[in-house]
Parts: sequence; structure tokens; C-alpha cells
Amino acid sequence: MDMSTMMAESITTALSDNGFVGVEVSVDDSNVAHVNGVVESEEDAATVIGLVEACGVSGVIPNLHIDGFEENDEDEDLEMEDLATYEVAKGDSWWKIADEQYGNGALHAALKAANGNPKMLHPGDVIVLPDAAELVD
Repeated sequence: MDMSTMMAESITTALSDNGFVGVEVSVDDSNVAHVNGVVESEEDAATVIGLVEACGVSGVIPNLHIDGFEENDEDEDLEMEDLATYEVAKGDSWWKIADEQYGNGALHAALKAANGNPKMLHPGDVIVLPDAAELVD
């Protein structure tokens, strides 16, 4: 068994031990964790991402679905040129971007909501960076 597989199994077991039985993790050759599954709330998603990041991976790509949550496409009318933006890089997660841009990873759920709650981030995606005051309201 290779190191990536062992790390993925270890992280998945740790998540299961913490009550997140619907979440599976794979780790690629770049040591980036791909987190897939269903959680009950945005807070649970944040906890899962935080636990995975604490396991020493170089990045997290979450594909977590909130049970009963539907994407919101109503905010597509925003004028992107009037807002600060960020281009997603390989290994970025909502938590990591919020931590780097606002100094507080816990703002990740509000940042994600401000961007229409996409299910996944992909390198090259451009997201909106609202003022920090808008995220904490």
C-alpha cells in the first residue's frame, strides 16, 4: 500500500471516529486531499475541512454536500468588475482562501455563500472577495 492510500485511509478513519461516516478522502500524488461526501451542516463541512487540513496534506479539494441543501444561482447578476476577485489555485479550499484573504478561515462558509455556494472549487475559477464586513454581518 502506497503512502497516499495509507494517508487517505487514516484521514477517513479519523473523520469516521469523529462522527463523519458519510465522508471519504483520497490523497493524490501531490499530497492534496480530495474530500467527498455528505454532511449535515456548513459547520460540519468546516470541521471536516479543518480536520483534513490538520493531517498534514498540502491542500484540500472539498466536494461536500450539505444534506438537503440546494445551490443558489440567484446572485449571478453581480457585476464582477466592481468587486475584488481571487483566482483559485491548485490545493485551495474555501477555508484556506478565507484564512489567507481575511485572516480568518472560519469565514469560509460566508465566502462560499457570497459566491453562490458552488459544490467545488477548480484551479482557474475566479471567485468574488466581498469586504470582510459583509462576511461577518
